[in-house]
Amino acid sequence: MQGWLKLHRKILHSEIFENEKLLKVFIYCLTKASHKSTESRVGRQKVTLKPGQFIFGRKKAASELSMNESTVRDYIKILQEDSVISINTTNKYSVITVENWGIYQSNDEEYDNKTTAEKTARRQLLVIRETAERHIQEWQRT
Repeated sequence: MQGWLKLHRKILHSEIFENEKLLKVFIYCLTKASHKSTESRVGRQKVTLKPGQFIFGRKKAASELSMNESTVRDYIKILQEDSVISINTTNKYSVITVENWGIYQSNDEEYDNKTTAEKTARRQLLVIRETAERHIQEWQRT
C-alpha cells in the first residue's frame, strides 16, 4: 500500500495524542484503511471494502505494530468504545471501519468547512475525554 493520508493538526489537542500507543494504533488504522472501494480476498472469500475500511487480524497487527496481541486488542477496543472505529466481525475475519473517514480524508471542500470540522472534532474530543476519564477511574480503583 502506498500514498498519503491527511492528519489534522487538531489531533495535537486530542486524548488520542496524549497516549502514544493509542496514537500508534489509530494511525495504523488510518494507514491500513482503503482509500477507495476495493475487493480483497480472505481465504476463498471475496470481501468488498468501502473507503475507510480494512481487514483486521490481531496477530498481524501485533506483528506490524511491534506490540503484544493483548495490547492491540485493548487499544482497538478503546477506539471502538470512543466511536472512532467500528468493527464487523465474522468467524473468519474482522472489518474495521474508520468512522468519519470521508471527513478526515476527503478532497471535497464541503468536508473542509470549518464549522463542520470543528463540530466533529469537538464531539470526538468529548467522547474521547469521557472515555479516558472512565478508564483512568477504573484503573485507579484496581
